[in-house]
Amino acid sequence: MGCYKCNIRWYTATNQVKDFIFIEISFNKLFFLIRYIIDQGVISPLCELLSVTDAKIIQVALNGLDNILKLGAAEGKRTNGPNAYAIMIEECYGLDKIEYLQSHENIEIYQKAFHLIETYFGVDEEENLPTVNINLLNFFKYLYYF
Repeated sequence: MGCYKCNIRWYTATNQVKDFIFIEISFNKLFFLIRYIIDQGVISPLCELLSVTDAKIIQVALNGLDNILKLGAAEGKRTNGPNAYAIMIEECYGLDKIEYLQSHENIEIYQKAFHLIETYFGVDEEENLPTVNINLLNFFKYLYYF
């Protein structure tokens, strides 16, 4: 673990490089390192990378956010709480940028953005159900029997 910490400290010279080292680590699924880098404040700069014009950088940023959100979902499930990292992404307007990427010309970016929204920011099934006005329902029953 000491070796990784040294590399992380060395790579924190600029936000963009820090984001890329985060992505590299997150692909290896080393969750303790993902948590460490999140504590260093990587979510906001990573969300900022969603606004660049280079499609490769956007894809890398989306993959990194996916790994952050996977960790947050696992932690939320374990504690019976919300995905704390999804909330952090929403607070720094990352969700707005991900939603905007659903209209991106690159199909891979579109699909990844759609996946993130559907998986981590989707509406709960209970919230998606239509509500029924009981009085209106009783009125129609009354008309039917009359």
